[in-house]
Amino acid sequence: MKIILLLLPAILLMVGSAFSQNGIEIESERTAYSKTFLKENGGREQVVSAGPIHYKKDGAWLPIELELLSSTDGFINETNSLKSKFPESIAFGEQVQLEVDNSLVSFEAVKRVVLYDELNGIQELGIPSSVSKGTVKGSEITYEDVYQGITDRYTLSNGIVKNEFQLNALPGGLMGINSGYFGFQERIILPAGWSIEPLEIPSNELITSALKILNANNERVLIIPAPIFFESGDMSDDGASSVEGGFIIDLDNQGWLLSTVVPVNWLKDSNRSFPVILDPTVVLAGADGGWQSQNNFVNNPGFVFIGVCCGNLEHRAWLKFSTLSIPDASCVTNVELEVFVNGVGGAAAELVHAYDMTGAFGPYGGIMPAVYADMATGWYTSFELLGAGTYGYFDLGANADALLQAQLPGDWYQVSLIFDNEPSTNWKRLTAGQCNLRVTYDDPPCVVLPIGLQDFETTCDEGHAKLTWKTITESNNDYFTLWRSENGVDYEEVGKVEAIGNSSIEQNYHWTDGRQSNELVYYKLSQTDNDGTREFFDPKAYLGCANENPVVYLDDAKNIHITGRQISFVDIRNNLGSSMVAVKNTGDMNEWILSNPSFAAGLYTAIVHYDNGKQKTITFLITE
Repeated sequence: MKIILLLLPAILLMVGSAFSQNGIEIESERTAYSKTFLKENGGREQVVSAGPIHYKKDGAWLPIELELLSSTDGFINETNSLKSKFPESIAFGEQVQLEVDNSLVSFEAVKRVVLYDELNGIQELGIPSSVSKGTVKGSEITYEDVYQGITDRYTLSNGIVKNEFQLNALPGGLMGINSGYFGFQERIILPAGWSIEPLEIPSNELITSALKILNANNERVLIIPAPIFFESGDMSDDGASSVEGGFIIDLDNQGWLLSTVVPVNWLKDSNRSFPVILDPTVVLAGADGGWQSQNNFVNNPGFVFIGVCCGNLEHRAWLKFSTLSIPDASCVTNVELEVFVNGVGGAAAELVHAYDMTGAFGPYGGIMPAVYADMATGWYTSFELLGAGTYGYFDLGANADALLQAQLPGDWYQVSLIFDNEPSTNWKRLTAGQCNLRVTYDDPPCVVLPIGLQDFETTCDEGHAKLTWKTITESNNDYFTLWRSENGVDYEEVGKVEAIGNSSIEQNYHWTDGRQSNELVYYKLSQTDNDGTREFFDPKAYLGCANENPVVYLDDAKNIHITGRQISFVDIRNNLGSSMVAVKNTGDMNEWILSNPSFAAGLYTAIVHYDNGKQKTITFLITE
């Protein structure tokens, strides 16, 4: 197609398509944690969640649905990455079952109420149990009075089974007992060759870190985060309060015994307000997040803290994302972060900084000063968080693009979040499984260009054309060359600027043409590598200081550039007077680009509104 410009038109074409905001989803490329979209330019965009968003059925990945449904012998959910089955009633012989990777993990439904101390170990407390029928509400099943005054509750989330053992009053069996630990014990039946290990080896029987469930290949399949103890309704706790509770694990010939215990003196404190929750949770491995402070840590995707809470020092948060589904040799062009805040210590705005994490990936088995320090290096971007809700997507910038691309072979990517005004009691708590990473990338092979160019502009500076541009990355870059043309076709070299050479941060450049002109002039920029390889960039029109008319010119790829002073509206009409394109620009931009125009051959009129109220009618002809 040939375009003949009879006058200088301004053209903008916006064509509707079948693409959504993200693009067209490629369902065949879904994974447990991601959706992939095909962009109009042929590139790809992937949304990666820290928690699973799909489950697998008959070889296809389908969206997770969390509702519990009645079955012949209980309640089931088969539309989650952790398939689950709950008995109709809590009674001896019944089991809670979880299916992961086609393997069955079972929990005996009746928990034993126990006491623990270092001298006597675990002893069962003589409290009689009751048969309790389950009540289902959506994704939650509740068994009332499994023991007198004790409720057992399970709640499903994406890749998570959350279990709350609720003490509605101080258990009667604790009368006269003032030391040691109170809690419950459950038997876990694992497939052959599977095992349970603490993330951090304890100094005694009491484990305060998370537990990992390993398969027969010693691969981490499930995580049981460090237990949380709190008064019902008081979720101001960060998940690691001063309560020195934890886990005790043992093994007998029937399975693994897991006890979750809390200090008796904490339960019997005169200020304790019941009901009290003992909260063990089973999480699909990979749904990771947590925090580190100078004196504590938590690996728990539901309790990702920023700020100060509960007697601990400043919390710095981490979020971990699986990037397994992005091809290793892809060209990453944009990385954005979305965060979900599930609770706050105050609704006042807090400035949050996002940083890279280049050290070891979580989860962490203890307090790690090197990890804590690494959380505040490699700044990406900053944004404000106020009350509960979803925030973002926030562009993490060129450094994140480069780091994620370098880390693609490792299949994991991690981001840290800290407050600007450390320390602050105005804490914010996140749910890692509802935080998302949006990655835009081009299919492999990825060719790394010598520079990443942005913002090549022309302005008038005391009658001279001033050219400015910046790079976000440079690799073996030798110098830039400036080229000038009177007609937009024939260019001559008019200047040269030495380059920094190698850089991963923003670099700014400028050059001023010594010749004064108020006529239309075109400039091009080229970059020359150390080995002599040269790359040209699209031209820019310079209108001069006195020239106010909008102009149009074509680049080497035949795209049409429209340049003018605050062009606010364009109406393009065919030779019958029918409007083909009518676009209002509320931002008053100075340049638009029309890529690969598809007008039929014929005569067209562009009515251009510009410069705060001026109007120009321009006629142009398109021929085959």
